[in-house]
Amino acid sequence: MKLVLFVVAVAACRSAPAPALPAAGDERDDGAGLLARASIQLELGSDGSAGLDDSGHRRHRDDDFGGTSYAGWKPPTLTPAAHPPRYTVTMFGLDGSIEGVVTWPGNAPHFACGGLRIGADHAVRGAAVYIEHVTSGRPFPSYAQTVQVGGTLVKRGCALEPVVQVVAPAPATLAIRGDGSAARMRVAAGSAATTLDVQAGGAAMVEIADGVTKLDGADGALGPAWVIGVDTPYVTMTDDDGRFRIDELPEGTYELTVFSAPSLMGGPPMIARRRVKVGVGPTKLSVAMH
Repeated sequence: MKLVLFVVAVAACRSAPAPALPAAGDERDDGAGLLARASIQLELGSDGSAGLDDSGHRRHRDDDFGGTSYAGWKPPTLTPAAHPPRYTVTMFGLDGSIEGVVTWPGNAPHFACGGLRIGADHAVRGAAVYIEHVTSGRPFPSYAQTVQVGGTLVKRGCALEPVVQVVAPAPATLAIRGDGSAARMRVAAGSAATTLDVQAGGAAMVEIADGVTKLDGADGALGPAWVIGVDTPYVTMTDDDGRFRIDELPEGTYELTVFSAPSLMGGPPMIARRRVKVGVGPTKLSVAMH
């Protein structure tokens, strides 16, 4: 009887279905599917063979183990993010908050390579909401990890995702993850612009300073993405219903910025600024983008 029960238990374990994984390139795919596919291509060879020579030994190619393009690679020299100057951390008087919704009155546009995302009731999804140049307030979530919202940019075909994100406190580093094809990217901050090569299945790091940095394809083949460096912890993103909330604010008057992807292909991002007086309790705000 014990042997029968043991066999049944083993059979039950074997029959349990494995959790379904998103397909490579799906918006839920974290990049592992694309990286695995690139690894298989490296192992099998471009012709799909097992990569063996006539004697049965593994053929070595120039792109094995990262390829000759990585032979002279050196990690970038980045300035470590320091605590923002002229910002005082306090634990008292943080009784104010700003909460609201961001909308866009037009119809939902269609972009093949990223762009504005509209939810129900014209809600703007994935817009950055932040307050700059606050002199005192709540502490940053962690002094060891400077990224507050965002910190990673992923290439998916011709799109860079997320289209808009915030890092705080700036300066901070942004990780860029490639997919199954190489790309040359342009990184523009203010009037300065540089190019960056991201290998298939590879990664790169760039430094994000205060202000707005735009990233896109150097040849125009990639949709743009924007990263905003902010010097305070008061940052957030709108959810699928366009809602946002920034809490633990001291009483005072603040300039709140809403930064959204453009509504027109190739157009500039949509930016709205509101001067908000904050007291004790929540301050309600509705922002319609134009």
